[in-house]
Amino acid sequence: MKTENWTCDTCGQPIKRIKDGWIEWLSKADSLEGYGLRLVHHKSASPLATSHGCYYDEEKTIREENAFVANSAVDYYLGADGLVNLLELMHGDLLPKNEVIEMIMRLHVPGYEQARKYIETAMAEGIIREKEFPEFRTQDELQVVIDWVGV
Repeated sequence: MKTENWTCDTCGQPIKRIKDGWIEWLSKADSLEGYGLRLVHHKSASPLATSHGCYYDEEKTIREENAFVANSAVDYYLGADGLVNLLELMHGDLLPKNEVIEMIMRLHVPGYEQARKYIETAMAEGIIREKEFPEFRTQDELQVVIDWVGV
């Protein structure tokens, strides 16, 4: 089991190739406090016909939230060095720990991206056991969810 593609957090469509993925988040201009970490289509691969594609609308975030967009290609966060780059964001308190952990799971744990939307329902249905932190699942548990859903 391995992650073959990801789901865009803006449009919900698959990101099928690494070069089509983009990681972005918002940082408050006055404190550099980050939030809103997400995985989206690179603008050139976005299925949305807007000026910013699947990216955050930077003009809007500056105007409404006094925040700017920080971003990088998804491949910067893949592999061993990519994992270190994500951990650095969390360790340096640049982004909320829960957002970085979720991104680590999505990018580095095989099957998590396919199963993640169904974990809560699978727990409620008794397909997998309930846990205090439901996102932390073994490969066997993720495979059970994937098989149950048929994704």
